[in-house]
Parts: sequence; structure tokens; C-alpha cells
Amino acid sequence: QVIMLRPTESPIVYIQQLGRGLRLDKGKDFVTVLDFIGNYDKNYNIPIALSDDHSYSKIEARRFVASGDSIIYGNSTISFDEVSKAKIYESIDKASFSKDAILVEAYMELKSKLGRIPKLIEFRKYGSMDVLNILSKYNSYHNFLKKKDKDYHTAFSPKAEKMLEYLTKIIAPGKRVLEVEVLKMICSGGDSVKERIEEMHPELDQNALNNIVSVFDGTFYKNDIKLISENKVCDDFLHMMEEAGFKEAVQDLMDLGLDNNTSYSPLYRDTNFVLNRMYTYDDVCRLMNWKANVNAQTIGGYKFDETTKTFSIFINYVKGEDVVESQRYDDHFENRNTLIAFSKSTEGKGAKNMVCVGDQANNDVRIHLFVRKNKKDEGSKEFYYLGELDFVSFMNDEKPVKIMYRLKDEVRSDLFDYFNS
Repeated sequence: QVIMLRPTESPIVYIQQLGRGLRLDKGKDFVTVLDFIGNYDKNYNIPIALSDDHSYSKIEARRFVASGDSIIYGNSTISFDEVSKAKIYESIDKASFSKDAILVEAYMELKSKLGRIPKLIEFRKYGSMDVLNILSKYNSYHNFLKKKDKDYHTAFSPKAEKMLEYLTKIIAPGKRVLEVEVLKMICSGGDSVKERIEEMHPELDQNALNNIVSVFDGTFYKNDIKLISENKVCDDFLHMMEEAGFKEAVQDLMDLGLDNNTSYSPLYRDTNFVLNRMYTYDDVCRLMNWKANVNAQTIGGYKFDETTKTFSIFINYVKGEDVVESQRYDDHFENRNTLIAFSKSTEGKGAKNMVCVGDQANNDVRIHLFVRKNKKDEGSKEFYYLGELDFVSFMNDEKPVKIMYRLKDEVRSDLFDYFNS
């Protein structure tokens, strides 16, 4: 029997301690391990250690806690009681996997293994941490290397650094391959950009075509970062490509984006989304092919876009104490197929948004659901995409309106347990 009382902060040390009880011996059939996980805050190390997944991905850590028995190899079994699950989930939510100590340790370990500065794509290839943790903290790999590796001596102009940060944001996660393909085309220069995109992807409708152009001409995010202008590649960008190391940095991003995109498949019901994957507000606005980005405050829980006829609902499943009482509604899943949600406090059944929802059967509006456990998930502002909803009924006549929806695809069991833990 092994009793864990030490506040272990490293998955490696945790496995070493556990290993004391796993030594084989004649007549020894099993070992009992009692881990008093309530004694320390870094319970997230448990799924990382037991799963041997060193990517420091919150998605994978939660999934392991929910269904460890079904995803580990061999004839071992792992199960967590409900109290332990809740504590580990809470620890994962509170944890920041973008702390310098974690990032630098993973980076230096991989650099030592390769004997050189790693390419972005090599972090996953060699089983290291998810490099997006580095990119989300430092906004670009260049920024990280400049501050953390004394062997890195590349310097870019301020404009080029700003451009790299922007491209890191939209290219590195690989949530839509179209951005990577269009960027590759832009890197070659030339005119008639829109027409070349149409030739490359004749299946794109006008909304999608306008959207992807707006991402690169500065109008989607309403910023001054432009790769194209007046339907041709900007000279400024082409000059940046001539700076020593910049072209290689952009290629590194595109390689990473393409590699990450392999996990964004299959696409859900003729959308740009993958069921049960995570997306930010920015991602949703862009991948819904809206004309421009909309900030979270303006969205306020849901947003109807008339041009694309899409209605996107964003739910924080657990309302924090900082949420005002008038907005602390009891949105919840009655079961894996049924969602009960509320309108904004100022909107009744006659409000434009609610009329749109209630008349869904006749207006061809597609209602999409995005859910996160709570908005205090450190280091992540992403929502799980849970697919499309069908309006069932309004359940009251007051403000806010209580609404019943039916999910076209039931909530995956591990996510359902996580939301309700």
C-alpha cells in the first residue's frame, strides 16, 4: 500500500512515487494507492502523470478524468470518485499551463533532445507540450525565443513583429485550413487575390469569400495589419518577407497550422466547426463567416447574424459570484439531448432575437451552441462546440424568457459529466 501525502508538483515525481508500489514481487497481486489529493492545489498533475500525456492540454486532462479506463493501454483500470473528479476538474480549470516554469522546462528539454532550436511542429512530433501554450502566452514564437533563449539572435522590425503576432493568432491553431492556404498564396505576391482564392476554392459562397478576404485586409478585426489591399498583396508585407528569418518564421507557422488542422476533422454539418472541439469568441465570429469580429460584451450570451442566418449561443455553465444576480440564470442540460436556457434579462418573446428563435422552423436560421464550464478557466477563453439546436418551446411569458432546445447531437458523456460535476 502506498499513501500519498506529499504535495507533489511534478508529474514525473508523482509517477516515481507511484512506481514504488508497482514493483513486481512474488505473491504480490495488487497495490492499493491512497492519494489525499485534497492536500494540494496541483491535482491536474494526476491525469497528466497517469495518462503519460505531456502536452499540458486541458481538454485531454479532463477527458482522461472522465474516461480514463477506456483510453489507457493494457489491463490497468483507473476510476475517480465524484468528489475526486470535482477536485481535479477544479484544479484543471484554475491551472495556468502557460507559466514560464512549465514552458521553459518543456522547451529546454526538447531543445536538448534535438541539439538545436525546435521548429513549432516538432513539439507534438516528439511528444512535448502543446506549443500553443507558448504562443498564447507570448503571442509569437519569436517573442518567446527572444526572451528565453540566449542562443536566439534573430531580430525583426516592429512592424514585422506585429505581423507575426497577428499571423500566430489566426494561423497557428489551424482551426480552418483556408487561412493557411490563402496565406501561402499571399506569400507568393501578385494581384487579383480575390479571384485567385475563388479559383482555388470554387465551393466558397460569397459570405465565406468576403470573410477570408477581410481577415487579410484588416477589415475583419478593424486593425491596421494588412497583407492585402485593393485586391493585391501589400508591398509592406513583401518587404517583411525579405527580412532575415521572417519568411522561415511564417513557414513555421503554416506548417504548424496544417499539422494542427489534421485534428479538426470531420467538419460538422456543412460548417467550419468540429463537434466537441473548443473555440474562442473570435474563432466563432470568423468561422461563422461574419463580416466583422464582435466583442464578447456586445454578444452578451447570443448573437444573430442576419447575413449568414446563424444564431450563436454562448453559455457559461457555472455562474460565478461576480455575475450580477439579474444575469445568473439557471442554464442547464436536463439530459444529454435537452437544454434549458434563458434570454437576456431585457428580452421577452416579442424581442427580435426571440422571434428569430421561435420561428426557426420557417426562417431557416441555424442555432449553434457553445458551452464552457465557467469563464474563470485560466489561460483559456474557449467554448466547447456542441452542435446545432432545434427550438422546442418558450416555457414562460416573462423576461427573461425560459427556452427549451433539443440538441441535434447529444452531449458527449464525458463533457456532460464535466459540466455537471
